[in-house]
Amino acid sequence: MSSVSGLPNSTSQASTERPLPAASTASGKLFTFPYLEAAKSGKPSFIPFSTNSTVKGCQGITRETVEMMASGKRTLPLPFIENPVFKSAVVSSEESEEAPSQSEHPLKTPVQGIAKGGASTVAAAPFNARLAQVAILEPGKDKPRMGAAFNNIGSASAVAMVGRMAGGVIFMSAYSATSELAKEMTDSPVAQAVLPPVVGAITETSVKTPAENITLRLQLDSRKTTPQCAKEIFAAKGVRGFYQGNVPQLSAAMLGSAIIFPGSKIVNAYLTGGENSDAPGAIKLASNFFSGVVVGTIATPVTHPIYRTMIVQRNDMSSFTEAAKKIIQQGAGKPEGAFRGVLSEAYKGFVVALCRKPIVAGATIGGIEAVRLAFEKMDQRAE
Repeated sequence: MSSVSGLPNSTSQASTERPLPAASTASGKLFTFPYLEAAKSGKPSFIPFSTNSTVKGCQGITRETVEMMASGKRTLPLPFIENPVFKSAVVSSEESEEAPSQSEHPLKTPVQGIAKGGASTVAAAPFNARLAQVAILEPGKDKPRMGAAFNNIGSASAVAMVGRMAGGVIFMSAYSATSELAKEMTDSPVAQAVLPPVVGAITETSVKTPAENITLRLQLDSRKTTPQCAKEIFAAKGVRGFYQGNVPQLSAAMLGSAIIFPGSKIVNAYLTGGENSDAPGAIKLASNFFSGVVVGTIATPVTHPIYRTMIVQRNDMSSFTEAAKKIIQQGAGKPEGAFRGVLSEAYKGFVVALCRKPIVAGATIGGIEAVRLAFEKMDQRAE
């Protein structure tokens, strides 16, 4: 009898080794009749392998084979021969012992969404008003006082918190669902990494945009209240006014999420080995925060011109095209020349954004990881 990939012959080893208990595998169909048909030809074949159901009647499988199963290989090569042990090995998920449930806690995803929205709001609060004021500053006017950066910080943060928490729950739900779907639809690691945050950003933006419009007006004028800002927006554009700037915000959110979420996983894997590493929880949390800061810094130059256009559009209650045209015209008229002028105008407020976005990204990734670690500990205690 021959062996495949260094595996000993099962029949010869069965007599010398103590019979092994039924092996645990995962797909529920390790041995199937089509494979047994291939066995009649005496040719080796490949058996689909993952780790959840029980193989019955496989005492002829050697210990080395079981160890290969336990190592987590997706395919397990075995010689198919005229062997009654293999012929009688039929996997039945109904007969197999139930493996412990690996399903996530139903509250994990929404709590991660709440943490995402809450952490990002708190991290962004000290910078938002200042960024908005600098971004819409007309040429020739004095810069706003530093104290003005805290205009309505309490009211603005409360409104933003509601919108971002609701958006965060939608984001994480879409992220989780798309992750599972992407694994089934494609084998591309890039698609599996990028699609979930992009889809999450699309769904989140549609929920939080109305709150972001009200927040901007609160930040620009300390004398206004939340109801006054809402009335002002509705009077100018109706319900559509609450979605002013949705196009640039959606574009910036998609780009930022596509960079920050996959990028933070890469940096975190380099630092600690990823979420499945044996590093202490505090180290994992610090690593995730730092990873978010690193990729947030990278994302800021990409997203800031779009974000700047969004602020101008919302302040003027204009279209995206009109806001972009206004920025270009202001830059083209500068003495340093059209190209440099437009560039400087597009990146107005960049220094504030460079302070803001990395911290927001770090708080977001860190907040999501903190919830994951908390639920992981809960599961461990339950066991």
